[in-house]
Amino acid sequence: MSLLLTTAMVVGLVVVPAFATETTDTPDVVQGGNESTEGSGSEIPPPPTEEEKEPEEETQQPTSATPFQVGEQSYATLAEAVNAAQDGDTIVVTGNTTLTSSLYLTKSITLKGTGGNATISRSVESFAKASDSTRTDYNPAMIEVHNEAVLTLEDITLDDCKHAEGTHFIQEDTQNKGSSLTWEYNKQNYGPVTNGETVQDGILAIYNGDGSIVLGSGAVLANFGGMSAVRLSGGTLTMKAGSQITGGGDTSKNGKDSGTGAAGAVWMQGGELVMEEGSEIKDMSGRAVYVDSGKATINGTISNIAHNGKIWNAGGEVGIHT
Repeated sequence: MSLLLTTAMVVGLVVVPAFATETTDTPDVVQGGNESTEGSGSEIPPPPTEEEKEPEEETQQPTSATPFQVGEQSYATLAEAVNAAQDGDTIVVTGNTTLTSSLYLTKSITLKGTGGNATISRSVESFAKASDSTRTDYNPAMIEVHNEAVLTLEDITLDDCKHAEGTHFIQEDTQNKGSSLTWEYNKQNYGPVTNGETVQDGILAIYNGDGSIVLGSGAVLANFGGMSAVRLSGGTLTMKAGSQITGGGDTSKNGKDSGTGAAGAVWMQGGELVMEEGSEIKDMSGRAVYVDSGKATINGTISNIAHNGKIWNAGGEVGIHT
């Protein structure tokens, strides 16, 4: 079964969520974002001496280029570029990068690709767990947006590589017991499950309702491997003309929880989704949008969504679950 939806639609709901509403504290600084890069053919710089190394570089994989530019300055890693950027700056991405840890964004930035080949991918070999005041040792999104920050993507692909960090497609524990025993709902329904065994919420995520994500022209979120491509616990996701969420929803690795899988390409627990004309959610397994609560305005196109009986709360719909 597939769905082609181009009719304008508004879904506005305030319902009892199938998942528990999740909140997190906002970090004070930009953290994480460990990554490796594929070069664009430039000469590989010599490795720094022990005296030249900064402490945070010890946790980052070696790089072969400096594909991130803020103004006239170039940086080897996305974390370095974000830390150097001022609120509202554009970071130009000229090469490919593999992230090995999550980036916590607390300032507004634009990530803009150039040359038609800029891709930021999740590492399928090692991606660091994260902790905050409500979740312990959980598998994070590639980028989490906090502090009323606005993340804008233009002409760039963020690729989850259809990789699930855990094996359980369920909501993470928000009782801060995730390192040993999951929250009561999951305990009753799935047994003792750690957050480390629970798959990531998304490629991108907003918690506490205090951020915005804008997918501009040429922005692609590809091959989500966890619960969704974008998790909204409040906040706003705007998909502009020329943006896409594509691929993903494969639950073939979901061996522990029979009958449960991803929520959808966009998983909403509040907040607002705006799909403008010319935006697309397409070519995936499962479901396009899962609305626990919030408002979804669909003026874009939803197409080629294959039915998958293992998705969360599986029913007949492949477009929007409310």
